[in-house]
Amino acid sequence: MPSCVGALECHPNRPSLIAVGCYDGTVAVLDTAKGSGKETLAHSESSTRAHSEPVTQVHWIVEHDVQRRPVYKLVSLAGDGKVLVWTLPKKGDNLELVSRYIISGSDIRKSHKLSKSSAQTEAGLTCMSFASDGGVVSRFVAGTETGGVLNCDMGPSPSVPSLKGARGTDLGEVAVARMGYAPHQGGVTGLACSPFHRNVFVSASTDGAVHVSSLLERSPIHVIEPGAGFLFDIAWSPVRSVVPHCDHGIVFDRSPTHPFWIGTCVDDCARKTADKELALKF
Repeated sequence: MPSCVGALECHPNRPSLIAVGCYDGTVAVLDTAKGSGKETLAHSESSTRAHSEPVTQVHWIVEHDVQRRPVYKLVSLAGDGKVLVWTLPKKGDNLELVSRYIISGSDIRKSHKLSKSSAQTEAGLTCMSFASDGGVVSRFVAGTETGGVLNCDMGPSPSVPSLKGARGTDLGEVAVARMGYAPHQGGVTGLACSPFHRNVFVSASTDGAVHVSSLLERSPIHVIEPGAGFLFDIAWSPVRSVVPHCDHGIVFDRSPTHPFWIGTCVDDCARKTADKELALKF
């Protein structure tokens, strides 16, 4: 790779494919089935339409065409405030950019209720998570370096037309933020929409707090402070609908004496090492 890799995710259907995001803004797809030195299947072109800052997350999404066949796309976000959607090329080695979205400083200002003088503040995006909408991939939440959490929608809006074009066409950047939630006091490091409840999501931050929130309400439903220092990631259990997991091995579960969630245990890995857990996945 031309630069350090800052994000990666395996393809949901093809085990040998891995999407990566680099510190120089490059997005690439690697094929581990290929020989050494030939792993790069496709990569983004260097242009003003691509990312200009480190890519902080890449995520595969699946849509369906008119014949109900799955179409896999790659979503990337970075510190430049851009959310870009890519597809694998039918020929050649350049990823095809099919949609461009933007989260601007004004969106951050509205979320934080700041003065208009901060409208040009760079929207440094750190993470995202898509909501479970019955197979429709459109709504997602995005976190920022300044603690903002934003409700976003890639679907067409009456006030903001969706602009798409073929490869080589200068696509317009569409505003994607719809509303903001109560911000964290530190940078947002992890977001996870519940796979069981379509409107519930959790967010983790360097302020040491976990916000359990609804997509429909600005204020969090519940705030958890594990007391284990900075939090760097969070994930939901795929089989237990009320169990999210955050860094340091802390698991939250329902308790009869607690109205919603409670911290219950720290796993052996976290006890045996003082190293930071920067990422996790069930």
